[in-house]
Amino acid sequence: MRIIRLGVLVAGLAMVTMLWAAPARTARADIPGVSFSIDCDVMTPGIQSTCAVPAAAMQITVGYVISNRSGAPVDIGVASAFVYNADSSILMPMAPLGNDAVMGAPWNNSCMVNGLVADIAGGPAGTTRSVALCGDLSPHSLADGSDTAEVTQRFALTGKPGVTTLTPYDGVLADSNTVLVAQCPSSTAAPAVPAPVGPCSPATVSIFPCFGDVNADRRVNVLDLMIVAKHQWQLVPSEPLNPTYDVNHDGAVNIIDLQSVAKHQSRCTQT
Repeated sequence: MRIIRLGVLVAGLAMVTMLWAAPARTARADIPGVSFSIDCDVMTPGIQSTCAVPAAAMQITVGYVISNRSGAPVDIGVASAFVYNADSSILMPMAPLGNDAVMGAPWNNSCMVNGLVADIAGGPAGTTRSVALCGDLSPHSLADGSDTAEVTQRFALTGKPGVTTLTPYDGVLADSNTVLVAQCPSSTAAPAVPAPVGPCSPATVSIFPCFGDVNADRRVNVLDLMIVAKHQWQLVPSEPLNPTYDVNHDGAVNIIDLQSVAKHQSRCTQT
């Protein structure tokens, strides 16, 4: 069944063709053999398993990366994996529009992702699943100690701060003859919440609010200054202090908070 499935994937993907030069990467030292990892920051060399993203960002691009630390070159012809997003109120996978939402290399035949805007597998509410597929009818050798250039997918930020984890599961890596090279099964059967099993590596994405964004519009500007100015010297016993306007958390809303907001205008930082 596995061989039949892989053969169908290769045939079905043959019509999609893309090339993309990915940044240099370092294979996961903590996962021996051939592994599948989620890189939550494709612009930084190496595989980033934890990322902090400002709420002011509109979207992020994550990479699905295959690493080889088996001690010898490995022939990779087919790769597929599902990616579980634990909280769609923070991140929402973007459905590809033509080829602009997916990039792959050096798979010279086909790579694609399917961004699901809802969990059609019937999983827990507020979650999503995506699927990433790559196929190559000609052998692609992945040297020992290196990573394959990736297929990538974009996720939209909703603007809500919080933390979510992207977990790969039901992953299949095979050579061009559809012989299994590595597998990342799920610890639970869909539609239950999957956990990484085998040579799989999830990524945790933290969305932090912009410091000084008191009206939560994902921007720090004159509107925030006006709001803090309006609530200056708020220390009335009958009115509990609103911590939203106490930017520096010193127990009062005063000129110091106003200065802090002014200092952070037009940028989004954690502090």
